[in-house]
Parts: sequence; structure tokens; C-alpha cells
Amino acid sequence: MIPFANQPVVQVLNTDVYQLGEKQVLENINFAIQKGEFVYLIGRTGSGKSSLLKTLYADLSLVKGSVQIAGYELNSIRRKDIPFLRRKLGIVFQDFQLFMDRNIAQNLEFVLKATGWTDSMKMKTRIAEVLIRVGLSGEMNKMPHQLSGGEQQRVVIARALLNDPEILLADEPTGNLDPEVSEDIMRLFLSINKSGMSVLMATHDFDLIRKFPQRMLRCENGKVVERDYL
Repeated sequence: MIPFANQPVVQVLNTDVYQLGEKQVLENINFAIQKGEFVYLIGRTGSGKSSLLKTLYADLSLVKGSVQIAGYELNSIRRKDIPFLRRKLGIVFQDFQLFMDRNIAQNLEFVLKATGWTDSMKMKTRIAEVLIRVGLSGEMNKMPHQLSGGEQQRVVIARALLNDPEILLADEPTGNLDPEVSEDIMRLFLSINKSGMSVLMATHDFDLIRKFPQRMLRCENGKVVERDYL
């Protein structure tokens, strides 16, 4: 399914979010993210940020409401179509989730093969392209443990970019990094966003938000509300 040019990348209408076990964490959510927008998702630990992101990439089932993301309607998506949805989403985790027994190129190659790539030369070219984009062109043969935390997070961002997604969904991507490295990672996200890719970033790093202000959605008291202040 291909979205219309003027259609939001994400549109959430009258939606409730549930954790596993049927516990409701957010109710009656309404927001949209346009192509090329950068949006922060803020809120206290346990406020529902991660559950909302997991709902957007169909890790948690949509129980009530309407969510359209990257041209897919989540209230009617078939299980077999979820991998195709995720090819249109770049997902960046706080804890990296890299294979520690494979080098960087092999980590990225695994994702390409899992998402249908078969031509070895095209895979090698694409891996080189995304590593150049995140500033790691010379590191593809290193093992994850040979990289710093900031460099590992750059690999995770490169992994998220492999299939040229319509939006990056980032869950506390600087949560395990020191302030200086966090700023470098933030500048990388902003550079990617300037190329036209939408970004939704969950974070509680308010110093980062103050330094790089963007539109904000706050999870609070079971709601998601627009905020122009912290």
C-alpha cells in the first residue's frame, strides 16, 4: 500500500494503548506526524512511551482506535504483512540489540537477508552506504565490543536506515550515553531528518530537548498531549 503524497506518515485517531496482559496505559490518543517532521515523545518512566512505540511498529496489538503508519492500517493489518510494515520503519533501541558474535557488516547483512535482499553485491554496497552516512565507513569489520557505546548506537542507526524507511522510531536512543556523545547522536538524527525522513524519538533527556528544540508530544496521566514547554 502506497500512501498519498499529502497523507501523514503517522496518523493516530481515538486510540487506546495496552501493555501485554491487557493493562491500558494510554487512552483516546490523537496525533499525526507529517513527512519530514521531527517529534519528541516525552514523559516519565512508565508513562507509556515505549508501549506507544511498540504499538506503532505492531509489537503490541491495536485493541481500540485507528492507526495508520507508512501506508498500513494497523487495525486491519494481517500478521504476515507486519514484516513488510517494518521494512518501512527504522527502529532504534536504547540497548543496541546487536549480535555480539558477528562483526558490524555481518550484523547489517543479517537484517538485509531477513528483509528479502539476495544479491550479495547490492547488500555490500548498501551496507557501505549506511555506514558512511553514520560516520563509520572504516569500522565494518570490527566486532561490536571493539566499538564505544556511541559507535554502537551509530551502527544501530545504520541498521535502521538499511531499507530507506519512511520514519525512524527511536526509543531512548541516548539513554545509555554520556552527554557529549548524546549530542553527537542527536546531530546525526537531525541530519537524517533534514534529508526528509520523519523521526519520532522517545526521550527523557530534557537537556537535549532544550538544546535541540522540536515539536513535543507528552505522555501524562494516560493521555498524549501536545506540549511547547517541558
